[in-house]
Amino acid sequence: MPPLLLNLGCGSRIHPAWQNFDLTPLVPSVRPLDIRAPLPFPDSSADAVYHSHVLEHLDPHTGARFVRECRRILKPGGVLRIAVPDLEAICREYLRALDAAAAGQASAVDDHAWMTIELIDQCTRTTPGGEMLRWWTAPKVPSEALVRRRMGNEFARFRDWFDAETARAGARPPWADAPPQTPTIEQEAAFRRQGEIHRWMYDRISLAALLKRVGFEADRIKVMSATESAIDAWPTFELDADAAGNVHKPDSVFVEATR
Repeated sequence: MPPLLLNLGCGSRIHPAWQNFDLTPLVPSVRPLDIRAPLPFPDSSADAVYHSHVLEHLDPHTGARFVRECRRILKPGGVLRIAVPDLEAICREYLRALDAAAAGQASAVDDHAWMTIELIDQCTRTTPGGEMLRWWTAPKVPSEALVRRRMGNEFARFRDWFDAETARAGARPPWADAPPQTPTIEQEAAFRRQGEIHRWMYDRISLAALLKRVGFEADRIKVMSATESAIDAWPTFELDADAAGNVHKPDSVFVEATR
């Protein structure tokens, strides 16, 4: 029997060796699943559970309940792999840009503005894409080298698509230059229920603390790279990095816990 590998909240990043689930499937082979509810798998049934940039969309209490469910369904020796935006790295980069801008380094002003967006935009935005989308669709992306380094394949693919659409139409899409609109209270509430916003943030310390709190042993929790894993043949799945080793979301911290 092949191993049971579960990719939860997968979006469009999937692999056929895994069972792929999302709240609102974007790909026909992806099955619907609300991770806020108890996971529909028996105790000790999964060989590996993976979720990337999912946990931060849950409030801390719902997130802890979800991670506890992930542990419940793991077999002894099974691996839970979590990728989330790395609060530590964001803060360090923000402070670097802040100090450089304060010291009069002109190029650091845009770096500082971008890192402010990266730090708070997805927690506070009231419309799809927020300030991050406006930055990404600028005719000339400010601090583009930093954005590409921080956002990796995610930004590169988006910008390739956006530039191709602009070239095909012979003009920038009107929505890219539309002035920001202030949503009504009802519109904002509806948007926040859709799941795009971040409801919490984690670093290697707080994520390890959460894993210990739900029952994982401290010596079985480890920070990994995008291509390093206790999951067999991990790099071949290309879930955190492509075949060339380019990381999809370099702004992440990758942590694994073995039951």
